[in-house]
Amino acid sequence: YHSAVDINLECFKGEIVGLVGSNGAGKSTILKCLVGALSPDSGSITICDIDINKEPKKAKQKFAFVSDNHAVFEEMTGREYINFMADMYSVSLDDRKARLEKLEGLFKLGSKLDNLISSYSFGMKQKACIMGALIYEPSVWVLDEPFTGLDLEATLEVEKIMREYAERGGTVLFSSHDLHIVERLCNKIYMVRKGYIVDSFTMDDFKKNNKGATLEDYFINKVKGV
Repeated sequence: YHSAVDINLECFKGEIVGLVGSNGAGKSTILKCLVGALSPDSGSITICDIDINKEPKKAKQKFAFVSDNHAVFEEMTGREYINFMADMYSVSLDDRKARLEKLEGLFKLGSKLDNLISSYSFGMKQKACIMGALIYEPSVWVLDEPFTGLDLEATLEVEKIMREYAERGGTVLFSSHDLHIVERLCNKIYMVRKGYIVDSFTMDDFKKNNKGATLEDYFINKVKGV
């Protein structure tokens, strides 16, 4: 485990930003600080020009966070959890019905939405949490290892949703171990090692400056120091 140090990170409208690094590099710590789950020792964090430390409630209305730990919701059914999230963000009954129908079609949980989340597989929990995050259409979407436990079909659907979300002017920030997904999905990448951001670049610049190299090759040399 490493704490994050001297982090400077920017994400803009319409961007999909990837945070990559080895286990324990500090990716989850960074994301938890950004969403207010952890308090940084110094510095400031703004979400849509709102300081999360000064106006936490207002800032938290602007983003959705999909954690890598879903245990807190296990005594709810999937449908209860999604409706709870919709209630928290004042989503109208008509809007939530239309959005839930679309999300059900994408993730195919069907009648399992009415089962307790404690009975779900990890992948099903991930789907339910993503549905809960998207039911209120936040400006910023933050996800910690969102593809873990998803089958190929669900992975492709989440990728599609991320792209559409960014195309509509939303911002996506996610951590992932899957560099193939990061390479094909992201506009910008931050690489983390031992709590520090050791490099950042746009994928356009990466392709221009590293002809023939994959992101995986670059990661092994830059982050793992091999």
